[in-house]
Amino acid sequence: MDKLNEYQFLQVLGQGAFSTVYHVRGKKTLDEYAIKVIQKTRVTTKKQIKSLQNEIDIQRSLRHPNIIQLYDFFEDDEHYYLLLEYNPGVDLRTAIQRDGKFTENCCKEILRQLVEAVNFLQASGIMHRDLKLANILLYRTKPQITDFGLAVKLDEFQGFRETFCGTPNYISPEIIQKQPYGLSSDIWALGCVFYAMLTGRPPFEGGSIGETFAKTKNLEFSFPEYISESAKNLISSMLSMDPGSRLTPSEILSHEFFSTQDYSEESFYDYLEAPLSCRNSGLPESKYKGMQFSLLSPINTLGLQPFVHEIKNGRLEITPYGWLKVIIGSKNLEISPDGSEIFYRSVKYTLKNLPIHAEKIYRYAEQCLHTIKSKTPKVVIEDDQARYLLMSNLPDANFEAEFKSGVKVYYQMGKSNFKVLKAGEEIVVNINEEGVWNKFIQVTLQGLKMCIQADSAQRS
Repeated sequence: MDKLNEYQFLQVLGQGAFSTVYHVRGKKTLDEYAIKVIQKTRVTTKKQIKSLQNEIDIQRSLRHPNIIQLYDFFEDDEHYYLLLEYNPGVDLRTAIQRDGKFTENCCKEILRQLVEAVNFLQASGIMHRDLKLANILLYRTKPQITDFGLAVKLDEFQGFRETFCGTPNYISPEIIQKQPYGLSSDIWALGCVFYAMLTGRPPFEGGSIGETFAKTKNLEFSFPEYISESAKNLISSMLSMDPGSRLTPSEILSHEFFSTQDYSEESFYDYLEAPLSCRNSGLPESKYKGMQFSLLSPINTLGLQPFVHEIKNGRLEITPYGWLKVIIGSKNLEISPDGSEIFYRSVKYTLKNLPIHAEKIYRYAEQCLHTIKSKTPKVVIEDDQARYLLMSNLPDANFEAEFKSGVKVYYQMGKSNFKVLKAGEEIVVNINEEGVWNKFIQVTLQGLKMCIQADSAQRS
């Protein structure tokens, strides 16, 4: 099929009984997407076809930063294809299994965005009906809701549903009791997600589905001692047995849980003097203050040159042997070139058991490395038109094309805009824009393609 041939399939992201999700890249644009491939032999009844069309219609209409966007839908003789926004992270269930429960400060940022997304859905009259850890993708601190297979759009004439559906640990009591249910059932599910982020487990779990449902109907759950009173109060208000008493999204965002922040622990960013580019996480600095992150990713210095950066009370260094060292006063963190070994104050740790102060230093080192890699060429190719530089900060690498005419084009993979610099003037150009710069953009894309192929050849 012509449309399918427009994409290069990179890897499998997930697989279910009816579909497989792939990570793909546009062959012409180099934009990255996810494609959900559904076998037609699994969607045969009128009800199944209507459900798929409903999923497409709903998700295609949604535009929100915390909801995975559906860009396109097409089919061939054997499959249906949903072209989706690509999220390079993992689902919340995998994140918790890998890294353990989240701290409250981390939960605040994630939950706030999820509530804003649910608020957007409810304003559109949409009920997701399957909010759970596995249907929320997380990249750094940005969550995105996905899988609208059970979603429905309500209207003024039909504001409730009676269909029994959902995932046992997240189903509200009114659904279990086969009563009409509405938008507040998503608030219940979100309350279960919040509890699971804080504790590592859903609030209602039994040895069987029947036992889980019994615990749900009896509101049979408890709070660990370490959970704050404001968090307990918010969860209890979201898990009210009376659907009408559950908080609305706007009431959740106004809850005291979001108005308090723990500043008792010395904030790393208060005393660390570092270039702003090294601290840019996509979050305002005020939201970083006091936050504790549970999600750490391996970092490495492979391919980077020795480097020393002086900071307040210490330094950040890449040694001639590739070790990354961060020294702040009496605190020192050392990471091996491939990231497999981590030492804090000469004691060996893993990503899962780093002390909180070491975790903050690790985060700082991660941001600095990203900045260094964004300016360190990994592949350099030159032809008769330009010199092309693919930087080391993959997968969302920076790319530069230095034309012999003096024009420079800057691009970050996955984006749709280019920055063109000529005689000190900076111009932003869209990838599909026609005009005087189109020739430069096309040559830049061809150079990027050559660099990616060269990088793949080096790694194979």
